[in-house]
Amino acid sequence: DEQEALVKLSHDVGQEVPPGTEVGKRHESAFGDIDNISRLKDFLANGDAPVYLGWGSMIAVSPEHMARTAVEALMTSKKRGIILGGWAKLNEAMLQSAPNADQLIKYVQDGQVFFINSAPHEWLFPQCSVLVHHGGSGTTAASVRSGRPTIIT
Repeated sequence: DEQEALVKLSHDVGQEVPPGTEVGKRHESAFGDIDNISRLKDFLANGDAPVYLGWGSMIAVSPEHMARTAVEALMTSKKRGIILGGWAKLNEAMLQSAPNADQLIKYVQDGQVFFINSAPHEWLFPQCSVLVHHGGSGTTAASVRSGRPTIIT
């Protein structure tokens, strides 16, 4: 059946990009700068595989709402996470207007959440535990190739 075929395909193809694949110079611009690569690698190395959350060009309610919802979900589930800024430019400063801002900001500053403007999906996704995203064709294709569970919101 189609579901079994997709699961088999995603598992087989996902093996082509081993977790921790080294990022070369040609990828630096995909992260913004070399410091972002270093900080992201440190985050990935210092804990369980994180949840990836990113919505590309999609904006729901407001960027502040999206950032707050993402961090609240991570905090509630007691999971580490990487939040990709996307077109909404999601970032830690957007949490300041939340009613529970102190808790959310503390969770981020305790090293549980990493905000990054951009990162190559093919490199990042295999290093994550689950992928939460908008379901765009490129992101969905990369998530299937990674072999990681995917939630489209």
